[in-house]
Amino acid sequence: MSKILGEEKQEDIKQIEKQIFERAEIKSFHGNNSLEVKLIKSFEETCVYLSRYLSRNPKELTVLEFYQALEVAIEQDKKQRNGKSYPFK
Repeated sequence: MSKILGEEKQEDIKQIEKQIFERAEIKSFHGNNSLEVKLIKSFEETCVYLSRYLSRNPKELTVLEFYQALEVAIEQDKKQRNGKSYPFK
């Protein structure tokens, strides 16, 4: 690749990559407070919330069905609460 781009371009690429990695917020994927654990807990909480509105298990829905059901449930919740409160943190 260096033959195609030349050494000067390689240095530019390294500088850009360095800037990207420096700006990226590093997430932890291990331990009790990891991003993975937070995402799983959030998904489980959302499934519990959706189960109040559905006759099916939310975990068995397709991605499109899941998010559509979530939108409908949130809208129903807003109507019941007169638009004052959002059900999630």
